[in-house]
Amino acid sequence: MKLRILWNRRQWLEFIGVLVVVGVVVWFGQGWYISLQPSDYGIMGQVTKVSTSDSTVKISGAVMRKVGATDPETTSQKELTILVNANTKFVKTVVHRPSKEELAKTEGGLWDMSKVKTEIISGQLSDLISVSSAIVKVSTNNPTRASYTAIEIDYYTIVD
Repeated sequence: MKLRILWNRRQWLEFIGVLVVVGVVVWFGQGWYISLQPSDYGIMGQVTKVSTSDSTVKISGAVMRKVGATDPETTSQKELTILVNANTKFVKTVVHRPSKEELAKTEGGLWDMSKVKTEIISGQLSDLISVSSAIVKVSTNNPTRASYTAIEIDYYTIVD
């Protein structure tokens, strides 16, 4: 038994027209969906210079593909200039170092990071003068660039 579709020319043209419209809608929908995905990229590195007068930070670091990605695609280490503006958010994580007495009670005198008190607070550009490393979130991933505008700068400080 043979399956035969008996359509006239107008029916075939309508069928092909529907396929084209569906294809275009799917194509535009995919582009729209991709544009809604988060596009933060990161720079991880050592803070080498902080200038509060012109709101810049020099970092010796590498550009990563996505912030939080499991397989970051990095470039080689290079000196990068990070520009800070009014929209840049500073996230300071304060880690409270355990006292010698508290460390003596632990096994091997090592920090148990699950029990160490931490605080996440808002920071400022001048804090970076005393910080050795930072993670900078930027909106573009062009590894050939030498300067980026920061969306967010995350850094840690340890206090007694």
